[in-house]
Amino acid sequence: MRGRQGPTPFTILTPVRPGATRSLTGVLERLAAADVAVLDRLPGVHFARWVLLDELAGRSSAAGQQLRMHYLLFTVTVDGTSDRFIEVLRTRLGPVTDEIWGHCINYPGHWRTLEFHRYMQHNSIPVSQRFTAYHATVEQVRAALCLRDQHITFALEAQQMDDKELLDSFRDTFDGCAR
Repeated sequence: MRGRQGPTPFTILTPVRPGATRSLTGVLERLAAADVAVLDRLPGVHFARWVLLDELAGRSSAAGQQLRMHYLLFTVTVDGTSDRFIEVLRTRLGPVTDEIWGHCINYPGHWRTLEFHRYMQHNSIPVSQRFTAYHATVEQVRAALCLRDQHITFALEAQQMDDKELLDSFRDTFDGCAR
């Protein structure tokens, strides 16, 4: 895994323009209902979530207090750096980013490269604590899941094989998998 960076968390909190919350909710609901998740178009995305915030949560005395405005929270875990992800987000999902963050205050649009990067970085929140179940890239996770599926299929097909047939079939199926 040398030379590859595993999961990196990245969080952006942006203020929503007054009066734009209902429209933004509609956009997020439409994207959530799509057959294919919009972020599946991006390489290296482990997890992503958009959340609209309108009140403080937690156990503090401020819990339940309404915020002066709504905020869009976007959190993602990706392979690589946040800068690289911002550029991929800008270039591969430009119109979608405009449709979402266009509801937010001072969003410059994806076509303004430098301003787009500055906006996303300016609104990013440092991640000081993270919990990672594994340190692998999305590509490595998918390869492991594929290998698992191959093992399951092989185990089901091998139920009636004799020893020699089982060994030959195993070698044919998995030769080279560990390389």
